[in-house]
Amino acid sequence: MSASHDWPALPLEDWADTQATLHLWTQVVGKVRLALTAPVSHWWSCTFRVTPRGLATGVMYHGAAPVAIAFDLVDHRLLVDVGSDRRTLALEPRSVASFHDELLATLADLGAPVRIHPVPNELPDPVPFPDDHVHAAYDAAAVERFHRAHLLADRALRDHRARFIG
Repeated sequence: MSASHDWPALPLEDWADTQATLHLWTQVVGKVRLALTAPVSHWWSCTFRVTPRGLATGVMYHGAAPVAIAFDLVDHRLLVDVGSDRRTLALEPRSVASFHDELLATLADLGAPVRIHPVPNELPDPVPFPDDHVHAAYDAAAVERFHRAHLLADRALRDHRARFIG
């Protein structure tokens, strides 16, 4: 990815199905973060961090084992780390149900089984993750543009925050 400061074109109508799927996948991972993280200031500890390659949870703990999950939006894979072990899941056209089931099975296989509330938040008429076979789109090029926009927004917000006194 180049270091350009040009904002990518990202009209919602061009990637709405992928955006909806990716949003739900991030909710699944966010629910894992909720389960493994103590609430700090209204759950602000559960936000994702923007990284050069995508979005990441930061370190969480399952007992004594450190756990981290990262969306690599460059190579289109989900990185699941428990201790020194890593597994990857492909980010490709697949249902929310498949993503949910494989992520929880992967965490269990790595010794970090997690129970989550399996329903998306703040959506009208939410479909539980294990039952959502509708949202399954993944346009890699659109996701890369989305990631580029995240990087530019992150930089702008950091620059603004750095100059804030008050």
